[in-house]
Amino acid sequence: MRQSEITDDNLAAARFATEATDFAIKLETIESMYEVVEQALALIARFGFTSMFFGGVPRMRQTFANATMAHRGAEEWLTEYTRKEYVWADPVIPAIRRSTRALLWSEIPIDAEQCPEGAAIMRRRRDYGFNQGLVVPIHTPSGPPYFVSMSGADVALTPAARQIVPLMARCAFERIQDVGHEMVQRCSLTAREREILSWVARGECAAEIGHVLNIAARTVETHIRHACLKLRASNRAHAVAIALSDRHIQV
Repeated sequence: MRQSEITDDNLAAARFATEATDFAIKLETIESMYEVVEQALALIARFGFTSMFFGGVPRMRQTFANATMAHRGAEEWLTEYTRKEYVWADPVIPAIRRSTRALLWSEIPIDAEQCPEGAAIMRRRRDYGFNQGLVVPIHTPSGPPYFVSMSGADVALTPAARQIVPLMARCAFERIQDVGHEMVQRCSLTAREREILSWVARGECAAEIGHVLNIAARTVETHIRHACLKLRASNRAHAVAIALSDRHIQV
């Protein structure tokens, strides 16, 4: 390898380390789970990651949806994963339980004969374009672990990024957890605001929503405006995105 290539690699690693540090510092000012995921994913997209997930290993009698905190970039796959309850046969989950260090999917042993369902789930991930992933276990003093998962079609991590990305992911997870606690303490959306945002998420306009709910379109707009203020959203589309990510509404 030429000296110029070594220098370029070192410069790229130093630049990413600086950007990851700036991101960790900036996290304290981000007040939406949606924005945390958006900015974290934008930072690691250079390595081929196109999706990011924050959540926990479900407890007994808990669904995967209830253990989900925030995600971006794999909505269709997560819908199938949740609906078909893949979590109970996913080989990544036992690896999360056993390990304290970040793991690439390729580092997780999968015996297709002993665990055909697990092997099928990994193949199904590839059907959605997720050929490689990195999972970061986050263990707590009690209960099942949490984790951050990142994936993409063509993931290529440099040695430096292999160390930095998990640290950045843990910082983002802590902020998402803090935002969740702050959301509970803040004034939450009213039932009517959640109902109207659900209709907005389905593409309905204020007049149509008003007709369905038997209220004036002007009243619908007022509820949307109040929801935007509470969620600190710039517009109704942004409010819907935050409400979906933070699980105020479901569609």
